[in-house]
Amino acid sequence: MGSFKRSIRRNQSASSIDEVLAKLKHLIESEGDLNKIDRFFHERVGKHPGIRGDTAENPRFLSIVELVAQRMDPKGVFKPGLFTRVEKQGFWHGAFSTSRGVGLAYYFDEINRGLITHCDLGSTRGDYFRFSIPEELPADGKMGNTKLVSVTERPKGSPPTPN
Repeated sequence: MGSFKRSIRRNQSASSIDEVLAKLKHLIESEGDLNKIDRFFHERVGKHPGIRGDTAENPRFLSIVELVAQRMDPKGVFKPGLFTRVEKQGFWHGAFSTSRGVGLAYYFDEINRGLITHCDLGSTRGDYFRFSIPEELPADGKMGNTKLVSVTERPKGSPPTPN
């Protein structure tokens, strides 16, 4: 079994970052199981040597991430981490923390869709949010009265989704 796993890893690393991000983009557009998208990100994108991007700011993207973080931890503090952009693919990604946990967010300009994940500290329970950024935003990029209209959260105390 060990040689089989090594073979899979070799084949995965042989894929170009363009191919890996194209697959992630397809999953974000069409996959119903948000945990599957997150697993793909961690197993194929996050470990890929070509994922290096340039530090960048995207106030619209960051506003959505902050909005979701406030939903997860309404009385907590949102702290964005480093956000980067892989320009060729129009792919943004970065991490953040709240008083309750940590999260990861990634987004594609071309399809205006992304995924935000959040996990409470000391827990295997995670929540996933697929999102699009509204076209009309105030000049400062803040979401103001924007509300999340479709969110799927696993009920508190439920077991983690199997990998």
